[in-house]
Amino acid sequence: MSDLCPCGSGLMFEACCEPFLIERAKPKTAKALMRSRYCAYALGSVDYLFKTSGPKVRKEFDADSSRKWAESAKWTGIDIVSEEGGGEADAEGVVEFIAHYSVKDTSFDHHE
Repeated sequence: MSDLCPCGSGLMFEACCEPFLIERAKPKTAKALMRSRYCAYALGSVDYLFKTSGPKVRKEFDADSSRKWAESAKWTGIDIVSEEGGGEADAEGVVEFIAHYSVKDTSFDHHE
């Protein structure tokens, strides 16, 4: 039996973000990309995080630190605050989001 996708879409993981994380498909929108990246943190898919990062982030990317941070947290949800562009026909887009997680019973919000 499958689980619901960690991204909070309400869809089953296999029908939502799993195809992106296992590279069977690419997100068609900026919002789908952000949701899939949230899933990657929640599931510790560090390779996907690297592959979906921009060139500047890739230069500074530390896979071991990213994995430790992702695995140390309990990922509790993501809220999409706003979107500008990033639709299927757009070359670029901006998604404002808040990722919720906790570490050692302390809750945090990552707003970007």
